Amino acid sequence: MTDSDFIPSGAPDLPRLLGALLRLEPVALAGHGVNTLLAEDDKTITQSLLRHGAGLKAAFRLMGQLGDRGIPHIFLKGPTLQRLLYGEAATRPYSDLDVLVQKEHLPEAIEAATASGWKPPERITPYHFHVTCAPTDAPLPLELHTRWVDRANLYRLPDDAGFDRVCLGDEGLPRFCDEDLLLYLCVHAHKHGFLNETAFALGQSAEWFLSPASGNRLLWWLDIALLLERSDLDWKACTARIWRWNIIKPVAITLRMVTRFLPASKAREALARLKLDTIHPKLGRKAMRRMVIRNNKRFMSPNAKTWRPGRMAELPDLFFPLPDDLAAFLDKPAITLGDRLAHPIHMARRIFGK
Repeated sequence: MTDSDFIPSGAPDLPRLLGALLRLEPVALAGHGVNTLLAEDDKTITQSLLRHGAGLKAAFRLMGQLGDRGIPHIFLKGPTLQRLLYGEAATRPYSDLDVLVQKEHLPEAIEAATASGWKPPERITPYHFHVTCAPTDAPLPLELHTRWVDRANLYRLPDDAGFDRVCLGDEGLPRFCDEDLLLYLCVHAHKHGFLNETAFALGQSAEWFLSPASGNRLLWWLDIALLLERSDLDWKACTARIWRWNIIKPVAITLRMVTRFLPASKAREALARLKLDTIHPKLGRKAMRRMVIRNNKRFMSPNAKTWRPGRMAELPDLFFPLPDDLAAFLDKPAITLGDRLAHPIHMARRIFGK
């Protein structure tokens, strides 16, 4: 079986979607994952195909070990997006494999990973949402996720969201259904670009959102744009899950990002279909505003060790949310003084997994 077996016809129009961004200097797009997508030299294309082929081989090996142990699992992004979204137009880069398993199956999943070419994680933090396994003879690292994102948010997202609607991708790996995939991609992008809403409200320039310190990657927005291009989504089901899980903000803000930077996409139409076009960005507390204005790479780069302390700017908004935000989180028409007093304790326990 070769990599070409997984690539369909009907290539997406990447130049149309990327539009004016293609006229930027390559250095402006560095770190955004699109340079290799658009490369035309044979060497880069061959290297990309080889990396993807190695990633697929490792993913199938891990899938077999997880299946042998009866562990339900979902591959997040990575090799599952290649045939689904990019086809022959480009080879989508990815730097690791991300696999979602249920928390109770994590010990067995680590055993499966160890048998598939990865080391056991050096550390398992009970309150964190994934563990990282370094490769032994695998071609790239592995992250085993037990939730979509961490609990430093006001979502009502179940830990096992999406497991009852898993579908098999054309390449043969289990993935989210299209509706859950759209929501996951938005939530994932918003987690990394956690200051985007405040930056929107402050009227920051396009350069701010494309700077390395913003935590954004153009590739993530392009994934969403391509999914909106190809998929006949069940908008009613998407809308119901957005409001039931209280993920209104990450979906609305991320689709606004796609609309702004990929205006030829269908993101604006998606905002209207999901009834999110009237959701406007809010400024956030002073700490969030200061982080946006400083735009300090030391605290905000998603790959930097100090990125996690930078997210502490979110804490005032999480522990002392606006009344409307707290009511949405509690799923109540109105909140009481008792709700407001109890919330900081509840949030602290939530963040630490209690």
